[in-house]
Amino acid sequence: MIRRKGKDINRNKYGHSYRMIERLCIICIGFLIAAFFPASPMKAAAAETKENPGELHAFYPAYAAFSDQTKKYIDALDSLSFAWSRIDSEEPGVLNTVRGKNGNQSFYYPKDFLQPVEYAKSKGKSIRLSVYMDQTGCNLLLSYEDKRSAMVKTIVDSLQADISEGKGIYYDGVVIDFEGLRNTNSAKEQILYEGKPISTYFTQFLRELKTQLTPLEKKLYVAVNPGLYYDGYDYADIIDIADRVILMAHDYEPTEKLQKNQIRQYTSYNVYEPIHSMAPIQPVRQAINEIKNHVFASEMSKVLLQITFDSAQWQFDVKSAKGWDALEGTALSREGRLTPLYKSIKNRVDNADGNGQNIT
Repeated sequence: MIRRKGKDINRNKYGHSYRMIERLCIICIGFLIAAFFPASPMKAAAAETKENPGELHAFYPAYAAFSDQTKKYIDALDSLSFAWSRIDSEEPGVLNTVRGKNGNQSFYYPKDFLQPVEYAKSKGKSIRLSVYMDQTGCNLLLSYEDKRSAMVKTIVDSLQADISEGKGIYYDGVVIDFEGLRNTNSAKEQILYEGKPISTYFTQFLRELKTQLTPLEKKLYVAVNPGLYYDGYDYADIIDIADRVILMAHDYEPTEKLQKNQIRQYTSYNVYEPIHSMAPIQPVRQAINEIKNHVFASEMSKVLLQITFDSAQWQFDVKSAKGWDALEGTALSREGRLTPLYKSIKNRVDNADGNGQNIT
């Protein structure tokens, strides 16, 4: 794990809503160079000011495998959030924490959920429940007072419940991960719900939730997308309300099939219109600057910059370097972006299968 000082932070139309999670006038970026399990790197973030040594925070996904290595990762953190719940538009008053319910395959309590929870608390770590909702759900629910109230109630109830089956362990707060909010469409035309933009309702929801959390001494973290494309987040109001704001400045890379020519752009800086990598420095810097332009410098200590160490791959029907050289520039990859395991990448570089002779 490395902590480095950084300067500045957003997210784009190619970003998947759930590669999981965490912001900065003086910002310190925390890197977690490891995953809870090999398939999906854990996303980490940290904020720092001259007065504050910073916070390294990470999301624990439902499909992580608790192990001795996981313990080491948790040991290195200041806090973590368990990405084990979501809100579905059909049931605003219920946190969906069950795998398979309403198609839920990402946000659920794993069978061994007590192990990481108990271990984290035994090490004095602050723990939070992450609550996810997608763009469709937000658009359908946030503009209605009764539905907002139902969401607030189920979240507050979950934070007051003993999650350890009688051992007295409670969440210290919540991360609101409502993604994809937009005030305008692709033509820059305003989108209104009952005469107001979605950002107004989201801010109102956060205020209503914070009012309930403060007497309980529960912390409110809010994850936001970069505003260049997802402009439905009022940064100034959100930072004023939340204890921390997590800027998800990653997943900029395309997810669809690519041509060979585009792959060359993706892997090169010296092109006219390069394809974005996962977290290209210019969009990340733009995202940070955008937040800085909307808040007071003193408030930037609340900001966490989320970083992911995922992978991206596009496969083509070639068997050798010569085959690749002979391939037409317009040839398409077999499918969209894949995310190979680090172990698979290392085996390829190490020539474990005899097909890595061209990699040095």
